[in-house]
Amino acid sequence: MCGICGKLSLHPIEKDEILRMANAIRHRGPDDEGFYVNQGIGLGHRRLSVIDLSTGRQPIGNEDGTVWIVFNGEIYNYRNLRQVLIEKGHRFATQTDTETIVNAYEEYGEACVKHLNGMFAFALWDQKKERLILARDRIGQKPLFYSEVNGDFLFASEVKALLADGEVPSQLDPLAMHHFLSLRFVPQPRTMFSGIKKLPPGHILVHEKGRILIERYWDLSYVPKFDGSEEELVFQLRTQLMRAVESHLVSDVPVGAFLSGGLDSTLVAAMAATIQRQPIQTFSMGIDQKGFNEIPFARQVAERYRTDHHEWLVQPDILGTLPELIWHLDEPSDPLAACMYAISRLTRQHVKVVLGGDGGDELFGGYERYWGNQVLGYYSLLPDIIRRQ
Repeated sequence: MCGICGKLSLHPIEKDEILRMANAIRHRGPDDEGFYVNQGIGLGHRRLSVIDLSTGRQPIGNEDGTVWIVFNGEIYNYRNLRQVLIEKGHRFATQTDTETIVNAYEEYGEACVKHLNGMFAFALWDQKKERLILARDRIGQKPLFYSEVNGDFLFASEVKALLADGEVPSQLDPLAMHHFLSLRFVPQPRTMFSGIKKLPPGHILVHEKGRILIERYWDLSYVPKFDGSEEELVFQLRTQLMRAVESHLVSDVPVGAFLSGGLDSTLVAAMAATIQRQPIQTFSMGIDQKGFNEIPFARQVAERYRTDHHEWLVQPDILGTLPELIWHLDEPSDPLAACMYAISRLTRQHVKVVLGGDGGDELFGGYERYWGNQVLGYYSLLPDIIRRQ
C-alpha cells in the first residue's frame, strides 16, 4: 500500500503544498517519499517498498523527463509487458512495475490502462501536452479521490490528504448520507464530502487545458457463456486461481496470507503454500467464544500445508477502535472492516504484503442471503408454473 497525491493549478505550486498532502497519508507509505513540482503541477508519493527496493523511488519519469507518474498498487503482468515494450524500443532505468506504466503510456497513450493486469491507482503528468491522467483499476481495489476548488484540481489516495491542502471544504453531503443509511455504502462518484468525488473503478480521468473528461475503459462482461462440463469448469477455475495467486506472490519482500478457516482464504493460502518453496506465513484471528472462533479450523489448514502460522485471540473493542478506523477509511464502511483492521495491525508486525480471500462469497454465492434470494425467486415463479400445468 502506497499513497499518492497532487495538485494541478493555473498558478505556481510550492513543494510545501504537496508535502502537507503527503504527510497526511504518511501511514500508507512509511518507507520513503518523493515529489515532482514544476510550475503549476505537483506530484507527491509515500512509498511502501515491495518491488525494486533500491531504485523504485517515485515519482518516476521517462528518459527526457517529460512524463512523470506516481503510482499506488502492483502490476502483475509488468515483466511480460516490460519485455514487449523493450522489443518496441523502450528503455528502462529501473526494475519496478511503475516505470512500465510510463513506457506503456508512451507506446499506447491513454489506452495503456487496457494493457495493465493488476490493482492500481495512478496519476500521470504529460508535460508536452499539459495533460494529467488519473486511472483506477477495474474493480477499484485502490482508492482515488479528487476535488476542484478555486480553479485548482487536487487528487489523493485518501480524503484527508485533500483536506490537508486547506482549500477543500469538509462539508457533509446529505445525499451521500442518505445513500449510506439506505445501502450501507456511498455509491461512486459521491463521498461523504460534498466537494470531493471518487474516481469510479474501471475509469480514467483526463484533465487537459482546463477540461475534464471521465471515461470507462472496462466493464464486466457476461459473454460468451461457458458451455463445457463441470470437470472442465473446475479445471479452468483452478488454473485461473493458481495463476492469480502466483502473480500476487511477485515481491522483493516476504508475502503472507490471511487464514480464517473459511473456503476462500483456505484456498488462497493453500495455493500460495503450494507455489512457494519456503513455508508461507499465515495469520489468523479469533475470539474466545465457542461457535464463533475459527482458529481451530485455520490451524488444521496451517498444519496440513506446513505454513509458518501465527494466531491471536482478541477481545472486541469496537468503541475504542471506531474513531481510528473511520479516520483511516475517511467515511463509514462495512462493519467487517473492524475485523480486517484488527488482524492487519497484528500481521504488520511480520510482513508488509498479505493475500486474502475477500470476494469469494460474493462471486460464488456463499452467503445465506443468496440462497434466500434463490428460494424467493423460485416461489415467485410458482403461479406461472401452476397455470402452465
